[in-house]
Amino acid sequence: MLRLKDHEGSNPSSATINPWNGYLVNGPYLHENGRRFVILTCGKHIRKTTSYARYLMEKSLGRILTNTEEVDHINEDFTDDRLENLQVISKLENIERSKKDVCSKGHSKVNNVTRQGHCKTCNNENHRKYRRK
Repeated sequence: MLRLKDHEGSNPSSATINPWNGYLVNGPYLHENGRRFVILTCGKHIRKTTSYARYLMEKSLGRILTNTEEVDHINEDFTDDRLENLQVISKLENIERSKKDVCSKGHSKVNNVTRQGHCKTCNNENHRKYRRK
């Protein structure tokens, strides 16, 4: 894990209620898949790991998101955690939005496939051929 320094452009707006009041926020850290996350701790035994985007949105809204809500990156760049680029959508809507041409390991098919249909990143041939609608 890499510890990120200040992440520019992602200062949450000052909400009147902080849903994570009393928690120590550790991070953001960079996961090996390129996504950022934070570790929230309260005392010795309470620990929660959540995406940095979700943490920023919850802090901005002043509430914890429900299990049916997810944070979506509007421009589809999961490294862009600016609040202007984040929106709360339902899990079902997020599933529909994320059905893209990717290999089974999650690599994009766009400009990344050999003539034989193999992923150039991992040489996997299990690309979905058509985008589902």
